Amino acid sequence: MNELQLVKNNIKNLNNLSKIMGLKSYCEDENIMMSLNIETFTANPINDFIINYIGYKDDIDTWIRISSDSFSRYINYEVIHNISKNINIDFILVFKDNTAVGSALIYTDNDVVSIHFIANLSSPQSPEITQHIVDEVVAFAKREEIKYITLFSHIKSVDFYRELGFENS
Repeated sequence: MNELQLVKNNIKNLNNLSKIMGLKSYCEDENIMMSLNIETFTANPINDFIINYIGYKDDIDTWIRISSDSFSRYINYEVIHNISKNINIDFILVFKDNTAVGSALIYTDNDVVSIHFIANLSSPQSPEITQHIVDEVVAFAKREEIKYITLFSHIKSVDFYRELGFENS
């Protein structure tokens, strides 16, 4: 499967994930799909944050609170709990000084890792939190021997992701 086929397949899977979560399709929002070849990525480690992969009820509750607050929309606990059982999905929380300040969902499919629901509670939003999430997902992809990372960026964030090495897909 070539890169274009991987990306197209990933779009289909992302839209299915959105429907499962009761959200609009990514393609219906003001989002742009972007991809990153991890071989060209340079990490910028930030030591102020700790990332935990989660799966316990209390952690899922925290993930939902952060995501709901960040996106100003209700996220159903039962839906998140059910999709957390999918072996292709990982949830992460970002901590600073023992306080959860960010979250994301990682979806792995067909040799592509995609990052979703990147939430950032700091006000104003801290690019360091998102940078740390991307650094962790790149490390995850390398451990899993996956070459590409994708995400859907809101139009307002495209330049930030380009600075990290993402390109429009």
